[in-house]
Parts: sequence; structure tokens; C-alpha cells
Amino acid sequence: MLLSTLSLCLTVAITGSLAVEAVPPDITFLCQEMPDICTNICWAVRCANPTLPEQLTLDFPSDQVRSQRLNTSSCARCSKNKGSSCNTYPPPETSESGGKQHVSRCVPREQQSKQDAAMAQLVEAYRRNGRRTFRINLGNPGATGVKYCLSERCGNDTREEQVSA
Repeated sequence: MLLSTLSLCLTVAITGSLAVEAVPPDITFLCQEMPDICTNICWAVRCANPTLPEQLTLDFPSDQVRSQRLNTSSCARCSKNKGSSCNTYPPPETSESGGKQHVSRCVPREQQSKQDAAMAQLVEAYRRNGRRTFRINLGNPGATGVKYCLSERCGNDTREEQVSA
């Protein structure tokens, strides 16, 4: 009993408390479920000129600001194809997307819906706990259909669009 009490006292002395606040994990996109999303992210962080950061900052934009960010990212071209949606990097929920550089790719609508749902969960969790910065992780970047993630040559497959102002 004395030994366990001593251990507890040492633990409290070292950590400063008994309870440690759990921090939600950063976001992970599963590439086998959204290969075009992962391709766009990998192009942005590996191949774009200049490359874009993997660590991003949520700024919780209004719907109007989010829409403006999408409009400045060359997304109009994706509306020509019924089954397509526009994927942008950095995502429109981040302060980095308000900058002068964006990468976009027309992706299947169901993939974009999955990413949008995951980002909405992240935004809500971070809004509650006051966090803003996060890193994007890719699960299984070697999945079928994913390009640019595993040190492949950075030749544009004509589906990537980069805007630099």
C-alpha cells in the first residue's frame, strides 16, 4: 500500500495532475476509399510549385467565406461533369485556403462527400476544445488509383489545377 501511494505521489509530482485532457487525433483520409482525394493532397504537398504545408490551421469560416474560397480555386470546371465535385487543397475550412495558392482536382462526388463529412467532424471537435492546427494523414497511400504519394514522378496527369496569384 505504501509503495502504490508513493508511486501515485511521484506520478502527480512529475505530471502535475492525475487527469490528462484527451486531444482528438488529427484527420486521416483512407486512400482506398478516396484515391482521388489522396492524389490531390499528395500533389499539393509533394508536387505543387511551391509545395503546400501538411500542417494546416482551421479558421472556422462562414458559409459565404467557404464558398468564396472554393470559387477562387478553379472549381467551376468540375460542375461540367454531373458525377464530379471539386476537391481543393488546402481545404476551405483552413486559413491557408484564404491565401494565394490552391490546388484543385475534379473528383467523384462520393469521395468528396466522405472528405467533407470527415472535415465537418474535425471542425466540430476542434471548435469545442479550442484547437486550431492539425496535420493531414493519409491511410494506405499506396492504394490502387492513388498517384504522387510514394515518390512517383510529379508529372501532372492533366487533372490537377494549381492557382497561384
